[in-house]
Amino acid sequence: MDDFTDEFDVNAMMRAAFRLPRGRARVEAIRRVVHATDRHGDVQMAFLARQRLLDEAYYTGDQEDIFVEFCWLVGQVRNHPDLFSMDDILWKYKWVVENIHEFPDITQAQIDAVFLDFETSMREAGYSLRPLYQYRALYGEVHDERELVEASVAEWHKHPRDRMADCRACEANHELTALAYLGRHEEALREAKPILDGRVTCAEIPHITHATLLRSYMYLGRWDDARQANAVGERLLKDNAGFVWELGEHMIYHCLVGHPEAALQQLERSLGLASTASKQYGRCHYYTAAQMALAATLKTGVDTLPLRLPREFPLYQAEATYSVQALHDWFAEQAMGLAERFDRRHGHRVFRDKLAADLDLGKSLHPPGL
Repeated sequence: MDDFTDEFDVNAMMRAAFRLPRGRARVEAIRRVVHATDRHGDVQMAFLARQRLLDEAYYTGDQEDIFVEFCWLVGQVRNHPDLFSMDDILWKYKWVVENIHEFPDITQAQIDAVFLDFETSMREAGYSLRPLYQYRALYGEVHDERELVEASVAEWHKHPRDRMADCRACEANHELTALAYLGRHEEALREAKPILDGRVTCAEIPHITHATLLRSYMYLGRWDDARQANAVGERLLKDNAGFVWELGEHMIYHCLVGHPEAALQQLERSLGLASTASKQYGRCHYYTAAQMALAATLKTGVDTLPLRLPREFPLYQAEATYSVQALHDWFAEQAMGLAERFDRRHGHRVFRDKLAADLDLGKSLHPPGL
């Protein structure tokens, strides 16, 4: 039921939505509540409903909702300062800044404007700029801007924690990710210790941490630790499209240690989730991992594979038998297409080079016995 006459009906619709399991169905149910509040013309209920939608979209990886609906919230803050304040939505503004790199259709000028406005909003509200530099470091990692990462990490620690700081688990994970990007792998592992020991955790940590540490372990020759990180981490990444990059990283690990069949098993389990993930940078990485697994399979002389892939997949075969070459070419085309879109946005050949570097990882990482 979308029509209602009073606040009780809105609450009933929201309660019904939250009785659904976390995932796309719940997001869609909350979106219907948003549409209903818009039709009713109750700005305050619409504001609350969108906040709930953003909460759910963030934790299920349906990130595109964050940008569209956050713009609506900002508009209401500015149009109705008597009803709302920026402080009501600053935490969600962090999600926008953290994830803005995932979407190639957002222009560089728009990204720069978002970072500037976020900084202004944090200053005006009297909060520390610690999250700003944390997310600048992340942006630098994704765009392979080493100097930006180094400068942002140094600046980050000059600003104190306050109530707008991420939880300690998320902060530690961001820091170890920056250290790993900078090639400071031993430091990254030291930073990860409280997470791995279970002293700091949250809804996403240590889930994403294990994937982040895989390459540090491999570059340091700690293959047993890498195997453990894969075994533990891959089990944690279930039913959340927000983890699409991490799923790809585990698939790449399987390929590097000579087990592309394990990567293809992950493909069977998660392609339906990954192919609908709104995080397009993460999806590019996942498709690259699939391409790597299929290339390794082709090298063994296998031409066809029995795979259980979702009906929505463009190359779906009802008999569940696939041409390895056709699958390889499809994933290669999709990954390269996304990388080209990111490069057009950035104005430099960065993402295509990162894709090529991932495909060549086997030349620099040599597990024992291979």
